[in-house]
Amino acid sequence: MYYRIVREHSWPEIEDEFARLFNLRTKDALTSVYYRIRKMWGMEKILGTDLRTTSERSRVESEAIRFSRDFLTDLGYSD
Repeated sequence: MYYRIVREHSWPEIEDEFARLFNLRTKDALTSVYYRIRKMWGMEKILGTDLRTTSERSRVESEAIRFSRDFLTDLGYSD
C-alpha cells in the first residue's frame, strides 16, 4: 500500500522492492493483496491505473502505526 499509494511506484518497482525485502513475490500476488487490503480498509474500488488521492495517503499513514518502526524503516517509510 505504501509503495503504490504514497510513493506512487509502478508494479515492476514494487515487485523489485518485495524481492529485495521478502524474496520473490509476483506482480499477480502483490496486486491481489493490494486490492484485498483496499477492500478491507474500506477504500473505493479503482482500476490499476487510477491516481491515488490524499484520503488514500492518509489511510495508509493511519494504518502504518500497526507496524514496527524497524519494519517501516526497512520499507523506507521514514524517508
